[in-house]
Amino acid sequence: MKVKGRNILTGHKAFNYFFILCVFCCSCSSENSQDIHTPAVTFFDIPNYFKSEAERLSDEGRFLEKIVDSNGESESKIIKTVDWHNELRSFIDIDLNKPALQQAYTIDTVSEGQKSTLIYSAIDSLLEFKNITITFADNKLIRFTAVHSKKNFYYTSYETMTYEPIKGYVIQIENKIRTGEPILLRIEGSILLNKD
Repeated sequence: MKVKGRNILTGHKAFNYFFILCVFCCSCSSENSQDIHTPAVTFFDIPNYFKSEAERLSDEGRFLEKIVDSNGESESKIIKTVDWHNELRSFIDIDLNKPALQQAYTIDTVSEGQKSTLIYSAIDSLLEFKNITITFADNKLIRFTAVHSKKNFYYTSYETMTYEPIKGYVIQIENKIRTGEPILLRIEGSILLNKD
């Protein structure tokens, strides 16, 4: 009976040691995994910037001269009541801070005098936004450019989007369809002062 008791006690001790060892190993593994985890990358907050721009332009009561050129045929109009959030929607929807894009772009900075340019370049060729360039002067954004392209079996789309806070935006699109002629579209939105 005594032998049995000792065996049982020894078994409990062995189990306890094993349990403590497992907990220790797990905690070490957790710490190591945190150490080697790649730190999160924070990109320029593009959606927030353009939402702020939409608010600014609305508050200032700015007008918009919009020119649409499709394959050489042009149409223009001046809009006095402007939905700036809608006008800048294509820019607001660009968000590089999505979790899936954390490691998707390289980041380069180029400085020249009072100007500095932030360049995001796609690492994966399958990403639709290939390149985003943001230029600052005295810590204020003065020019934003995004290059977007999409390709599938039926068509190829190439788009360049440019925005300047004082001037406005230009969106140039070239669509190539397998069975037809290329479609060229240029949309220019010029910011105007409210002179009323």
